[in-house]
Amino acid sequence: SRWRATRFVVACVATYALCALLRDGPPSRAASVVVVGAMGSGTVHTSRELRALGLDVTHERFDGRDGAVGYAHALLYLDPRDDKERDPLCLTNLKRAWHPQLIFVDARGECGEERDHRGAAPGGAMKRIGQCWRKACPAAARRWRGCGAKGTCPIQLARKPVVLVRHPLRTVESLVAGFCGDGALAANGTRSVEPQILAMARIVGMEEAPLAQISCAHGFASVWAAYYGALERLVKKGAAAGVVRVERDDGVCAIVSKAAAAATPPQRLAAAAETCAHRGWRAWLPALRERWERIFDVGPFDDGANRRNEGRLRLSWRDLRRVDKPLAAEMLRLAEFYGYDKPRTGDRLRPDS
Repeated sequence: SRWRATRFVVACVATYALCALLRDGPPSRAASVVVVGAMGSGTVHTSRELRALGLDVTHERFDGRDGAVGYAHALLYLDPRDDKERDPLCLTNLKRAWHPQLIFVDARGECGEERDHRGAAPGGAMKRIGQCWRKACPAAARRWRGCGAKGTCPIQLARKPVVLVRHPLRTVESLVAGFCGDGALAANGTRSVEPQILAMARIVGMEEAPLAQISCAHGFASVWAAYYGALERLVKKGAAAGVVRVERDDGVCAIVSKAAAAATPPQRLAAAAETCAHRGWRAWLPALRERWERIFDVGPFDDGANRRNEGRLRLSWRDLRRVDKPLAAEMLRLAEFYGYDKPRTGDRLRPDS
């Protein structure tokens, strides 16, 4: 009946309001959770799971009071170029992949954001915003590049990020299914490079010209190796809070544990660690809040799983080795470094590896 429907809606709104009130507490002293991982490594799902533990983290944007999860946040801990005036981050505005403005929060007041003008014509406000960001980017990059490790960021930030990794072949498959026209690894001549490839290449200062001479799939494999090779150096010198493989059942709690151990945890991070240690009544409220937020954001039937590569593409080490033996060897070495089992020569790795 209409009365029952009205009561249900009122109950839903009241529950959401209660969850929102319970979430709000004393502000964190710092963005205490920063998780860095390549595109396709499970960053969206990880950010949702962290929110379900009561942490105010955002995906790619730097709006959460407790931190963020994303590929571009690696620039806060990596500074591969000496020439700050020509930082590759600022070369061009990459459509659907140019994310410095999501991180350089101190420049937003100066330039505004494109999302505030969605639906507007390409010219006018959108054009002015793009021009402003390209002009402001070099100075912002000088402030933000590598600032996390040095403790010089415009905001107080975790000194050590948690590195999120997914098996390299599964990651490349997901990226190819999402952004490439085909899954061929073989080179196909000079072509325009997908902006998502360039975006990851610019984070680690990778040369871009060779990427135009190889296939889209080969390009994603190359930038994966460069990206995680750079993060490997952070891990080896103790500049990362730890490594978490997304395939682990307890992956999100492993992230919380490593972030909390890296420094004295603020209140919400300590509460999340306690929730992980003693799953019980205190776990369902933040999980319910996150679920309601997801319903309002993407609808009631989205469970957060990425299914864009279901039944579409499967790569093996043998496939990659046929095209680029040195790259295959480097990716296999990195896979072992990040904790994945070494296969026999030419074998596919297990789907759950």
